[in-house]
Amino acid sequence: MKNVEKKVAALLAGTGVIPIKNEWVEELLNGGHVVLTEKATDGETDAEFMRRTFSKALQNESIVKSTKQCIIFNAPERHGKMSIDEIGQLSEYISKWSVGEAEYIMNWGLYEIPDSKRMKITIVANSPAKR
Repeated sequence: MKNVEKKVAALLAGTGVIPIKNEWVEELLNGGHVVLTEKATDGETDAEFMRRTFSKALQNESIVKSTKQCIIFNAPERHGKMSIDEIGQLSEYISKWSVGEAEYIMNWGLYEIPDSKRMKITIVANSPAKR
């Protein structure tokens, strides 16, 4: 397992839901920011959905140039811990996004949503113009 995957796996150990502090999201939303939200389609696995969403995010110049991101995973109830494939998609995204010498900060959380059938991902990134 890659180093980033090990860090992500350690964060997930023992729990299925990881909260994001409200202050962190408020800090991102207070200045210039960009938001990307995607929802899984019928028949799409969570890992396929994550791959598609992160690929789209990496095509967004504002997201690519950001130095701080918050990713919110909304998952169907009883989703539980992320699978190895899902962890792999997240760690691959982080490694592609955090390139160069700038200091990068990533915070994320997994929230189970009652009565939902599909995963949804929201990425909030600071605006590169507001660094």
